[in-house]
Amino acid sequence: MNKFDTIIFDLDGTLWDVTLETYKSVNIITKKYALEEISLDTVIKCMGMTNDECAVHYMPNIAPEKAIQIFQEMAHQVNLDLQEKGGIIYQNVEDTLQKLIIKGYKLGIVSNCADGYIEAFFNYSHLEKYFSFYMAASKYHISKGEAIKKVVKDNNLKNPIYVGDTEKDRIASQEAHLPFVYASYGFGKVEKYDYKINNFAELLNII
Repeated sequence: MNKFDTIIFDLDGTLWDVTLETYKSVNIITKKYALEEISLDTVIKCMGMTNDECAVHYMPNIAPEKAIQIFQEMAHQVNLDLQEKGGIIYQNVEDTLQKLIIKGYKLGIVSNCADGYIEAFFNYSHLEKYFSFYMAASKYHISKGEAIKKVVKDNNLKNPIYVGDTEKDRIASQEAHLPFVYASYGFGKVEKYDYKINNFAELLNII
């Protein structure tokens, strides 16, 4: 049995899938500014990127500074819509979180998302009660790896692991010197990992 005491989760592609609602929300803003529609495929490819990276990928034909400014409006629209409409919570998430808490694990979230996004997830899912801490890296303009290191330090975590679904998540885990659990049901393809789960409930098999 592994000696982990804390599990830190990515959000998109790990706990839920909101690609369709995100696609609808960001294109409310593209219509407002008469910009080219952002495709669903682009939204999916940008899951897990920082705000600034998303802005440039969403709007490659306008100046990065302007794209970042418009993306802030998109992020606000997404947060508003997700609080009400939400997305798809992956199968067995709440049941597994309950079992992890009963077993004594501390749970947290670190995502590259915008300020207010994790709160939108909580408002829709009603899962906040299971998490002791969370951080949106883009709020602090730091990398996900730096955000993971910050929550580890701030919460005095001894033996945490990180669960995510993309290569960026793996790199962030490596940067923070944490074992990485690859959630293969998410959006990314990862070749190197410490552990792999094909559905959320399998997390109980590796702790």
